[in-house]
Amino acid sequence: MSNAIVGTHNAGLTDRQQREAAYYDQYSTNHEVEKVDFAPATSDQLRPWSPYWSLVRIVRDQYRDRSQKLLEFGCGMGATSAVFAKVGFQVTGIDISEGNCRVARKLVS
Repeated sequence: MSNAIVGTHNAGLTDRQQREAAYYDQYSTNHEVEKVDFAPATSDQLRPWSPYWSLVRIVRDQYRDRSQKLLEFGCGMGATSAVFAKVGFQVTGIDISEGNCRVARKLVS
């Protein structure tokens, strides 16, 4: 998926922000990219109990012009960025955690 760019910039973080970045850097080491399920975003397999997938479906269906660009601020490990990149949007995701961004880049590659 070459439609996604993921990055971080941590210059000038407060102590709290540094702790948050460190927490998510550690959290991201346990994530298994290979197990991310894209089916709800790329097919008609709906999961009505999940507001997350409902939002993905709404954006996918309402914004048919895939040349539009999306910015995901606080993209975490990139699942949402990857979903939108997979269906054709040009996505940029940013996050406070370099570990999260590393997982996100792997997810969208």
